[in-house]
Amino acid sequence: MEAEYIQSCNCDWGCRIGALYIDENTTSEQRKAVEEIFSGKHGGGVFEIFPKTWTKKLPTKIVKVDFHYNGYNSWFKVDGIGEVRSAYISNPVTGEKFKGQIVLPDGINWKKAMVTNIKKWWIGDRDIHAKHDNRAGFVTTLKITDKGCVG
Repeated sequence: MEAEYIQSCNCDWGCRIGALYIDENTTSEQRKAVEEIFSGKHGGGVFEIFPKTWTKKLPTKIVKVDFHYNGYNSWFKVDGIGEVRSAYISNPVTGEKFKGQIVLPDGINWKKAMVTNIKKWWIGDRDIHAKHDNRAGFVTTLKITDKGCVG
């Protein structure tokens, strides 16, 4: 599987609540496949690990999801539930845009990603309510198999 990926961090290790939002334009077969992947049923590195960190798994919600991958300036919005906006990190003195990457040869989420500023991150749904601005973020394209991230 290949995917465009935006990671927005709250700087806490792991996630205590698992929540999955699937776009309303998916088929029932696609939804079932995504739920199985998300639950770790098929392995795949991070998908095996994250479910073990949850103390609670919320039921999947089928909602409108807007996802726009554009390198540093990527973003997504889960209608009425949350939003993530990525941008370049700007030098606070000169305003110059920082262009940087992190390479993790043994990474479980990704192997190489652009380092970004998550200028907006919020979620408000059921047991999950948080808001962060100007936090660490990463954007990349990745390849995942049942063995985990391979590219």
